[in-house]
Amino acid sequence: MRGINSESIDLIATDPPFNSKRIYNAPLGSKASKQRFDDRWKWDDVTDDWYDVLSSKYPAIKEIIEAAVVIEGGTVDKDTGAIDTGPAENSVAAFLAWMAPRLIEMRRILKPTGSIYLHCDPSANSYLKLLMDAIFGRNQFRNEIIWHYQAGTKPRTAFGRKHDTILGYSVGRKWIHNRQGQPVRNPERYTEIDDDGRKFLWGGNWDKALKRGSKKYYLDEGRACDDVWTWIDEPELSSLNSQSRGNYTENYPNHKSRIKNNGYTNHYSGPDHKKYKYKKDITHPNQTP
Repeated sequence: MRGINSESIDLIATDPPFNSKRIYNAPLGSKASKQRFDDRWKWDDVTDDWYDVLSSKYPAIKEIIEAAVVIEGGTVDKDTGAIDTGPAENSVAAFLAWMAPRLIEMRRILKPTGSIYLHCDPSANSYLKLLMDAIFGRNQFRNEIIWHYQAGTKPRTAFGRKHDTILGYSVGRKWIHNRQGQPVRNPERYTEIDDDGRKFLWGGNWDKALKRGSKKYYLDEGRACDDVWTWIDEPELSSLNSQSRGNYTENYPNHKSRIKNNGYTNHYSGPDHKKYKYKKDITHPNQTP
């Protein structure tokens, strides 16, 4: 990203590692066969130079990372700032320190009217929300999109975890967002027809005297796309094959195309994950490196 000009990108849709605390092996027969991706994070994955920059120029980010250290049971030396994550083999604080400089770079290359959509799961989404608030500004938060899918486990001691989160932020107060319609669920309710032959449904404030609403909702415009994207909204899910089961992001492009269809011309898809080399080839649950 360092080679990309500042304020040159309209839209970023990024699907970084999820800090799932697991090791994933590439499937046999793929281009990345015999390679693996370690989604467990340690301070060895964070360069001292970048953390020094975060500490000096971004105090809010530094405090978020240090708070994560303490929550995990680690300590932060008040005099030196040295971090000890304790016995934990996986550190969400280290993950945040790895993510922060990449999100800062994304903020730099976005246009003043640009937006970013960050795909994450429950492993670290609450921490990433704070990180995004610190980098883009709390007032620039636009959406928390819930991407609900049907595939997954059936736990006996909790509700099934069957959704990811997509955090949407804009750079400035004016941003591009083109309304997108999706098929209505009850087309038979659109019984009214206007002078042009278009079917519609009355809505808004109801006028008892006129027996109609104050607003027309047209069938051909579809219903507004909300912030909960479900199996029903994404018919591509039915084409899931057993060999790639769980690889939602790569096999179900509808949620990404929905973001791209906001009318942008220049878009950048995700950070340069130098920690691994097989970004498009590995298959594992919940995220595509």
